[in-house]
This record gives sequence, structure tokens and C-alpha cells, in this order.
Amino acid sequence: ELTNKALKWLGNNREIHTRAVDFNKRAINFYKSFGFEEAGLEKEKDWFKFPSGNVMKGVILIKKP
Repeated sequence: ELTNKALKWLGNNREIHTRAVDFNKRAINFYKSFGFEEAGLEKEKDWFKFPSGNVMKGVILIKKP
């Protein structure tokens, strides 16, 4: 419900961008159900690196007008 209200408020006349971590398929599919499409991974400089060396990569999702 909240996502529907936010998308309605933002309107359909521009691209809407959001991000999710690449391993969170549930979130990615959630956004896809609202018309978002995967547009690739964030640039490496934007990845979150843990002290352990593990990396959290972000997926960019875009909803086109």
C-alpha cells in the first residue's frame, strides 16, 4: 500500500530509481512487481565492504515513465 502511494505521488512522467542488495531476491522481485527493471549493479566504489572483506553489491532498479 505504501509503495503504491509513493509511486502515485511521484507520478509517471519521469524515471524512478531504487536499489537493493544483489542477494535480496525477495526485494528485487517486490520492486519488479511494481514495474521496475534491473539496470545493472552499482559501481564498485558504491559497494559496501565489511571489515571481513565480504562485499555487499547493490542492484539498481528503474521504473520508466
